[in-house]
Amino acid sequence: MDTLAELYKRHGYDFVAITDHRLYYKTDDANLNGCEYNCYLDLDKRYHFHLLTLDNGQSTIDHNDNTYKSLFYTSLDQVQDFIDLLKSKGNMVFIAHPKNIMIPLDMMLKLKNYDGIEVYNSKADSDASDYYERLLEDRDLLCLSVDDSHAYEVDGKIMYFRGYIVIEDDLEPLEAIKSGAYYASTGARIDEIIVNDFIEIISPGRIEITVYNKLRQARLYKSNKIKLPKEGVSFRAVSYEGDKKAWTNLIRL
Repeated sequence: MDTLAELYKRHGYDFVAITDHRLYYKTDDANLNGCEYNCYLDLDKRYHFHLLTLDNGQSTIDHNDNTYKSLFYTSLDQVQDFIDLLKSKGNMVFIAHPKNIMIPLDMMLKLKNYDGIEVYNSKADSDASDYYERLLEDRDLLCLSVDDSHAYEVDGKIMYFRGYIVIEDDLEPLEAIKSGAYYASTGARIDEIIVNDFIEIISPGRIEITVYNKLRQARLYKSNKIKLPKEGVSFRAVSYEGDKKAWTNLIRL
């Protein structure tokens, strides 16, 4: 794990969260603590939720307890109970690679109390923007862009350094993630977000801005600068640079 963290550092990453399956990685340096829990749900099909957790080192879950290694459930309520337990112990909870066919969107809509989803996952090479848009219709959620790399190289293609987040310089990583003060990216850049009489996104890419009103109704603007809508209460932006993208979290007006 230390070698992997050092590899990312050499490629310009300031911090990493190593969240291996069923193995809790804890460190005292700038890296984040976390784990990825496998939640198997047998109903008519074998649904398979992966819950990605991040914490500040204060979680009281005993990660050496095999109770938490692989979890076999028979109802969605049990998955919800585990999310609630993780949250009660100081963890942030994200649903990993949500476009996996074993994680139906209708189940994600029923689950509550999780912090966000992986809007991009490198191993699945999946863009979950459409899932994210649907989930935002009735809740606030964060988005992450991550490497889910089970090998450094697959079929000659480098699997690392493809998904990441960019945080504000003066914030600690976990503080930035909790507050949504970052953007997720696969290589596109967002340089500045300006809000006064206008919403303006400074970026070399093509910009789309989505504004949400009090009823969570969304309006899409294909422009990097729009007049501040009177009915808007929050917005988010997506930057496109070729096949690369960057996503902001919801920003309150």
